Amino acid sequence: DILFFLIHHFPSVYSFSLFFFLMIRRPPRSTLSSSSAASDVYKRQVWDSGTVASNESIHARYQGPVLNASTPYQWSVRTGTQGRSAGSGGCLSDFSAAAILVAGTDSWDGSPANFISLKNTSAIFGYFRKEWTLPGNATVLSGIVEVTARVDDPLLSGYKLFVNGQLVDLGPGRGEAAVWDGDGKFKALPVMTLQIQHLLQPGAPNVLALQTMHSPTSVMMQLTLHLADGETETIVTDHTWSSFNGDVHRCPGPATHGGSAGTNFLEYIDASAEPVGWKEPGFAAGAGWAPAVSTSLSTDDQENLHSKMEPPMSVSEVSVVSIAPVSSPPASPVRCGAAPENHQLPLGCGAGNKIVSVTFASFGTPTGDCESGFAHNPICDANGTSVIVAEACVGRQNCTVNVDRAVFGDPCINVVKRLAAAVKCDGTSPPPPPAPPRAFVADFGKEFMGGLVLAAGDGKLGTTVDIACGESLAGETVGDTWGWEFTWKLRDGAQMLVQHKYMECRWVSLLFSPAAPTNFTLSGWKTHYPWHAQDSDFSSDSPVLNAVWELSKYTVDAASLDTYTDSNTRERRPYEADGIIAATARLLVQRDFLWARHSHAWVIQNPTWPVEWKQLSSYLGWQDYMATAQADLSVAFMQQMYNRTMIGYLDPSTGLLDLSLIHISEPTRLLSISYAVFCLKKKKNKTKNSKTTK
Repeated sequence: DILFFLIHHFPSVYSFSLFFFLMIRRPPRSTLSSSSAASDVYKRQVWDSGTVASNESIHARYQGPVLNASTPYQWSVRTGTQGRSAGSGGCLSDFSAAAILVAGTDSWDGSPANFISLKNTSAIFGYFRKEWTLPGNATVLSGIVEVTARVDDPLLSGYKLFVNGQLVDLGPGRGEAAVWDGDGKFKALPVMTLQIQHLLQPGAPNVLALQTMHSPTSVMMQLTLHLADGETETIVTDHTWSSFNGDVHRCPGPATHGGSAGTNFLEYIDASAEPVGWKEPGFAAGAGWAPAVSTSLSTDDQENLHSKMEPPMSVSEVSVVSIAPVSSPPASPVRCGAAPENHQLPLGCGAGNKIVSVTFASFGTPTGDCESGFAHNPICDANGTSVIVAEACVGRQNCTVNVDRAVFGDPCINVVKRLAAAVKCDGTSPPPPPAPPRAFVADFGKEFMGGLVLAAGDGKLGTTVDIACGESLAGETVGDTWGWEFTWKLRDGAQMLVQHKYMECRWVSLLFSPAAPTNFTLSGWKTHYPWHAQDSDFSSDSPVLNAVWELSKYTVDAASLDTYTDSNTRERRPYEADGIIAATARLLVQRDFLWARHSHAWVIQNPTWPVEWKQLSSYLGWQDYMATAQADLSVAFMQQMYNRTMIGYLDPSTGLLDLSLIHISEPTRLLSISYAVFCLKKKKNKTKNSKTTK
């Protein structure tokens, strides 16, 4: 294997040359260390670059012995100056703090690791666990996990990895070409590499748990343990793992509406079907658990498995900033009330009284409440709502109105609407007392990409909670949900319901039926590409500029998953133009260039259909070169970049692109012409080589 180390430096303004040293160390085979600090674990020097002249001080090629696969190493750099003329002075820095790298598995041919799956090949969610005991006298120097899973590109979380109940990683995300040394061969099974030794418990049972999402389920993992006594222990996915059909717990089903690439199915979790404690040591696998189906790596698998160039995604908890009760649909007939869509609103006057008129009715996003009074919101207010409610209720003692866009129409798409109504009765009986709150709206303070966590200490079997998660809030109504609206079911006692898929939202509405637990909390988990705050900073005496910086920084941080995308609320698909906008922005404020490079390697392999987007491909190679001083990406995809300039479609007689030919190479959009090239004139007479494709 060949490793490259990119050392960023600033040229000196003085007449000195810059040089550096690079050393790599590996774990000792005979030294017992009681410390978990890397400096105490890695002792033996593997390679020293020696002095390297300043014009050669980046992209130093490793020239030491072959590194061991699935093994961590640390490397350090020191810089110095020396005078260019006799008698000139110089200086030498200390070695930098050690950085950790892991030599990944280069070839999976002959690996004992298998892909494991469920017997039910139509299931979407799979639960897999492996429990083993680590000897009490074992000192683990390193525990390297290499893991991948099959996944639909827009969904990211083909697997979630838990160690002794703790979530440590999700992925693997999209594939890539290695790019190094101009390697443009695309590989579709990226392997994530991470260290987990700090989570293992010597002398006690340990559990590796994989929660997968794909139909059919398919995941592969290898754990390599380097012990202080020189031994190596390997645990791989195979038939000894236990498996469970997670669909009986997560109940995947279609979205009721919405237009996000992530909502082709949602999780309608039923907590009563959860195998409680399956990620923890000591779990007794009961009904529904069976040995995993183990499949050896195929030749195609071996060719597509590769260590992903990116670091693992960051995963962390996120808390709500506020959660407050709001008006909820009444359980029995009332004279004034409100209910969200896909529910019912019971209206009535009590025994012996009848409804004589409708004093207010609005389906949309009305503001206010029964106590202060409702008001129409002209931005979202269905015409004829009062007439429809009057036809259903006037002259009756009680009535029930279905709150549905099929009844009232849809005054604003992608917004959770509600019906608010008040009626006048002919009697004088007092209204019923108000019921305890069962509807709530939570605000996470900022939009995030991740999932919800609902914990209840006193759940009741059969209680449901209708959830909507969106990007806007109008009064008490969560809007712009992109279809993230679903129902979860509770069980008796304490429980925690955790979403697997990631979504995008800030505000969340909860509606419990028939009543809310007296002890519940809402939180979430979020994921994003690692962000290094020390790489950039900005401050000024202008509050406006400071606010612009914070908003921009959070956007570049929180909106970055494993690639740039058109929009994680909508398509979740990289476009070449996103490389100009998102990748450029991130490269300006982060030292890391692998996020942009990985994204470029994917989108060049999987180009978008618009002609004007494809033409930007060569810019991605230039952008990567300017960030890295390497031409590897351009060399890897030189032919594709050249072809996508569309130079081959240039009509030399006019200097314009010939639109009669330009979409021949676009089999997925043969009948489309990109809107940005309509201004180009089409030739009246086709040339001999022109083709017509229908």
